[in-house]
Amino acid sequence: MATISKRELIVQACMARLASAAGVSGRVFRAQADPNDRDTHPYIAVRWVSESASPDTVPQLERTLGIEVAVYTRSDAPDVAADPILVSAHALLMADTQLGGLAIDMRLEDASTEIVAADMPAAKTTHNYSVKFRHSYSDMTT
Repeated sequence: MATISKRELIVQACMARLASAAGVSGRVFRAQADPNDRDTHPYIAVRWVSESASPDTVPQLERTLGIEVAVYTRSDAPDVAADPILVSAHALLMADTQLGGLAIDMRLEDASTEIVAADMPAAKTTHNYSVKFRHSYSDMTT
């Protein structure tokens, strides 16, 4: 089995927590691409979107990881339909901002919504989280 980075462990920990989010019946995907059939909605897609370093910490690098939690919905008001899912998802992520010891801290940053025309109005409503963590200078897994 391949060794995975701490970044990937953090994304997987977020996905595991989000599987219990209200309204999605466990439908949490990794970087799910559009479009999806109607039967898949609503669902959550999780992906990391950025990572930056602050090399001031020795002997480890302090990192800030940007994670996008996107809720995909279809309804007459798809952004409104996404709101209770995002509220539930946020509560699940904030219940342990250290993600079981993988992170130093996690916080909600920006949010956005994009409504698209389809056979029924659809939306991608997004919360972006910032996750601070550390890993060794020489080993991204520790």
